[in-house]
Amino acid sequence: MQRKCRWWHAAVVALGILPVVAIVPGCGGGGGSHEVSNVGNFAGSYAGTYTGTENGSLVYTIDNQGTISGQVTSPSLGTTRATGTVDTQGNFNFSGVSTNGQISYTFSGLLRRVGSLWQASGTWLTSKQAGGSFTASQQVTGTPTPGPTAVPTRTPLPTVFNGNYSGTYKFPNSTRTGTLTLKINGNSATGRATETGGLAGNFTGTFDTTSHTVNMTGNFGSGTNVTPYAITGTLTQNADNTVTGTGSVIAPNATATWNVAKTS
Repeated sequence: MQRKCRWWHAAVVALGILPVVAIVPGCGGGGGSHEVSNVGNFAGSYAGTYTGTENGSLVYTIDNQGTISGQVTSPSLGTTRATGTVDTQGNFNFSGVSTNGQISYTFSGLLRRVGSLWQASGTWLTSKQAGGSFTASQQVTGTPTPGPTAVPTRTPLPTVFNGNYSGTYKFPNSTRTGTLTLKINGNSATGRATETGGLAGNFTGTFDTTSHTVNMTGNFGSGTNVTPYAITGTLTQNADNTVTGTGSVIAPNATATWNVAKTS
């Protein structure tokens, strides 16, 4: 009887071990790889916000060599320039210095493919030990509307985009709406957004005369009660020579879609 018990005990132990051994080879199989063969696959314009010790906004571009250049806006840093790099696995970091030169900061994160676009997330830290997390999204660029006949190719002149624009924006799944005005003058972009109810903010930034993209930052509110926002998007010269645009109004916790048309 004792010999049978020992045999049964050994069988139970062996059976208890087998599932563990079988699971181990599968540990490396979860999740997809974000590695690309060329850092140029990450190229594009990105915009987002960060939270933590304080809230702010960021806009940046990645070129075909994996170089990052952008702008970070926050209450303690001011509006600053940031530079960095990304590798083929999607790991990136960029850094800069506050406008008064007294605080340095670094953003580090990972790019992940979500649908047809890249999404970025990670953490930020300053030399004053302020920090938190951030998210940013690759921005959709304008695409030609397909038609029954081919439209002759033309290169829009940069001056075509100079002028004043007016339109509206709306946050999804919300009653929050507002009006948006833009002014383009060469490489300069300025704007004003006014939400229904009176909350308003002024924005300044750049207009890329090659990609026809707008990148602006600013604050809603006044005094110490301000919230950083970012405005990004693309202007398009249409076949009838009108100019329209669409893009995103990026708030700390939500993103609205805007549409404008050139008025003068």
